[in-house]
Amino acid sequence: MHARHVAVLAVAVALAVVAGGCLGSPSSGPNAPSGNESFTVEMLGNATHSVYVATHLYTDRPEFVTLEYANGTTREFELPTEQGLFQGDTPDGLRSVATPEDDGGVYFEGSPTFTASANEIAPMETVVFVVRVDGSNQVAAWGVANCDGHVDRVTLDADGRNVTVGGLACSN
Repeated sequence: MHARHVAVLAVAVALAVVAGGCLGSPSSGPNAPSGNESFTVEMLGNATHSVYVATHLYTDRPEFVTLEYANGTTREFELPTEQGLFQGDTPDGLRSVATPEDDGGVYFEGSPTFTASANEIAPMETVVFVVRVDGSNQVAAWGVANCDGHVDRVTLDADGRNVTVGGLACSN
């Protein structure tokens, strides 16, 4: 096969992967305690960029996360304890959201629309999510979901490089 055909084949495979929304496969955190619950993160939207979502699951609500900025400064942010879905601020220069050690999670990268689930896990009452768009070093969105029982689903929406919280489903 000529080098030109190999290059054309490689581009065709890459385009098929992007069109299928399969830039990465969902993976679940290695330390999620077993149980009979599931958690799903759903990314909706019309973004043509790749979206990376990391969701950290907790059986006990963590007290804070650490926001890390491009200039090297950090700030502890106290997480809300009320039931609901809360989106944190994402100022320019927010490079990461460091979370306490989690009980497992769901991580996915691909083009919207996708759904990724962690199955057969213990009831998790808190989820902290962090979203990046198109391999950027900037956090596009982050937030926390709290339920009195179990967080079933978090829905996010990507419109270009903007990500917003769409919804939360809980069960008791």
